[in-house]
Amino acid sequence: MDLSQTNSTYGKCTQTGGGEPMNHIFRTGYLPLCLSALLLLAGCGNDQPEGAATEATPVSAYQVTTRDIPETILLPGRVVAGSEVAVSATVPGQLQGVSVKVGDRVQAGQLLATLNNPTAGSSLQEAKRNLQTLEGQLTQLQNLGGSTQSGRIGELQNQIRQRISDLTGAAEAGELPAEAELVASGQELLSLQTELARLQTQSAVSESLNQLRTPLLQGLQMQVEQARQLVKAAEAQAAASRITAPVAGTVLAQNAAKGTPALPGSPLFSIGSIEQVEFEVLLDPNIVPRLKAGQAAAVQVGTQPVAQTKLASVSPAVQPQAKSFTARTLLPNPNSVFKPGMIGQATITLSAHKGVLSVPKASVLTDQQGPFVMQITDGKASLVHIKPGYDNGTWVEVLSGLKKADQIVYGGVERVQPGTAVNVTETEPAS
Repeated sequence: MDLSQTNSTYGKCTQTGGGEPMNHIFRTGYLPLCLSALLLLAGCGNDQPEGAATEATPVSAYQVTTRDIPETILLPGRVVAGSEVAVSATVPGQLQGVSVKVGDRVQAGQLLATLNNPTAGSSLQEAKRNLQTLEGQLTQLQNLGGSTQSGRIGELQNQIRQRISDLTGAAEAGELPAEAELVASGQELLSLQTELARLQTQSAVSESLNQLRTPLLQGLQMQVEQARQLVKAAEAQAAASRITAPVAGTVLAQNAAKGTPALPGSPLFSIGSIEQVEFEVLLDPNIVPRLKAGQAAAVQVGTQPVAQTKLASVSPAVQPQAKSFTARTLLPNPNSVFKPGMIGQATITLSAHKGVLSVPKASVLTDQQGPFVMQITDGKASLVHIKPGYDNGTWVEVLSGLKKADQIVYGGVERVQPGTAVNVTETEPAS
């Protein structure tokens, strides 16, 4: 081959300065044809075979079932004595002595403290003496007005007549007794006449006083009743100097010390039972209507095991001491592990929600129409709106929209759209 011809030929083909070969290519349409071929090849490389299946989205599912999802509220509170009584003085005075201390067991009527009241004893004795005098006068007046001497007077008169008749008969018969016997009969007759005269005088006085008996009795009876009231008041005054326990229990608090003043209404002691204590919680007014006696409560105090109990009472009004609505639960305390004043918390069941249809909260989404879940039917996801009920943060009660044994997307719900084919990799237990 002639190398010079070869070079000449290549030189013509690579000419770019307006020579004949390059202009010929653009004029004959070779370049558009090449571009079309390249585009066709690229498109054929990206097409999938017709009828190829779309890959399913892997998800975990939950089978809808029923469960208990109790609605509860957690409230702080404290242990209080089951029955607590405040003890205070009934009269003002100074404490002369204190007989008990906090923690002591006391019986009803046991002496707790004494007040300095030196005149109480003498006042009581004087009131009793006055009452005794008036009661004696009343008895005498009642006996004087209510008894009669007529029977005894008639009896004496008969005896005197009989003695005179006997002596007269003996004289007429000439059978007078001996002088000594006659003297004795005379003395007996004189004694009978003396007694008769005395009774007749008393009878006359009684008849005179009988007209005044009723008003005298009424006046004296009123004086006796007044004297009795004075005795009661004096007894109360004397008893007030002795401050005693009104009930049996344990001394829970003491504000009494020897030499300090005591005023009526100011508590000196608090006595209560710690064998059966209670747990008291403070309530927000908005929650009060939802609470009632008998609701279940779980009480946790310190490190003690949770005590399962029930509400015993719910205050219908604000309690003065707590300045709040309160509720109390019974708290058995056989070993006295719970002490009044200990702090804890109570979980109170507001509504049981037993056996309700429910789904995991994580499976519930929301759009403009409300809450919905992605239900799985025939391997595809479909959007189903639900009507939710109680939501405890983990489970949502379903009032409508689903039925038991329906299957919904639980894990991977954010990757699923209505109509998406899904591949269930696992199903949450229906329990």
